[in-house]
Amino acid sequence: MKINLGVIIFIFLFSNISKSIEIKSIAVVNNYSISNYDLIKTINILEQIKNKKIMKKEYSSILEKLINDKIKIIEIEKNKIEVNNETINKQLIEKFPNINDSNVSKEIRNYLFNDLKMNYQWNVLLNRKFSNKLTVNLNEIEEVMKTRNIPDDKKNSFILMEKNKKLVSVSNSYFNEISSSTYVERFE
Repeated sequence: MKINLGVIIFIFLFSNISKSIEIKSIAVVNNYSISNYDLIKTINILEQIKNKKIMKKEYSSILEKLINDKIKIIEIEKNKIEVNNETINKQLIEKFPNINDSNVSKEIRNYLFNDLKMNYQWNVLLNRKFSNKLTVNLNEIEEVMKTRNIPDDKKNSFILMEKNKKLVSVSNSYFNEISSSTYVERFE
């Protein structure tokens, strides 16, 4: 009986070891490592959110997003951008009304919360640094609205659309600037 128990324990331990993966760094952003585990965890969460299998050809774009997010987080921390978690929770519920349902895992909720928080902080950073570049000329807006025959009741949404265009442009420029001075190395 002792031999059988020993064999069972050996088989159990061996099967658990064979299922484990080696965690290794697949990218470095400044002094921060992104591991294959981070990538696998993100892929699993995205598969749950999208309710479909992520193809291997998409892995590199997911890794690129992890790298870009880390660059943004480093810049956010460097500029000490803090936000109220309650504000993020409200936005999370607005954007995903079913987020508190029992069928949404804590892992998915945390992923969406952290992603929303990082993007919110990034926008706060941009607004602080570039508020003068994010203003729109109302005279120009009115002129464009006249030439395109846009009704006056659409003015606020048109202004918002123009501000968003500027925000995207400023965001891309600033991100390119900071990423060019950030140490990034990929291993594979």
